[in-house]
Amino acid sequence: MPMVVLLLACAAAPSRQPPPDLPVAADEDGSRSMRAWGAYLAAEHDGTLVETLSAAAARETEPDHRDLLLAWVLDAEVRRATGDRRGLREVLVALGPTLDPTEPATAIAEVVGHPLPAWEAQAASTSRLDLGPALQWWGMAFQEGDRAGLGPDPGASPIAAARRARWLR
Repeated sequence: MPMVVLLLACAAAPSRQPPPDLPVAADEDGSRSMRAWGAYLAAEHDGTLVETLSAAAARETEPDHRDLLLAWVLDAEVRRATGDRRGLREVLVALGPTLDPTEPATAIAEVVGHPLPAWEAQAASTSRLDLGPALQWWGMAFQEGDRAGLGPDPGASPIAAARRARWLR
């Protein structure tokens, strides 16, 4: 158990700062993605993230909601790849003030140190999103069946449960 305490003490909590300014995108898809990333960080900041993600999961086929869920998955993947030291906020900062369609992958690789091909494949796909990585990372689960009622996973590991507690405070 002491090792778990040490690991938790070293992990960074998600930032409670307001979201950074969003890049200006050259196309509508990029603009929608940036709005969704900003909405994710704003909901994290104001404490409405679980409700926001639950609503988005129920309407995943709508592009704005899909992009919000992709932001959640990306935040989890960046945190996993960086040992919880960086997240979506740092990717947005790395993007800078303007955005073209190739830049998100470049900024992600800059922040993480390597590409995230699984996330890139999900972002390019029209299939149902695999929310498993984000659910596992944050110790969350859908409580009411098919992507409804997002809440704490009672079977989450102690580390994931502690990560979730820091994330949702």
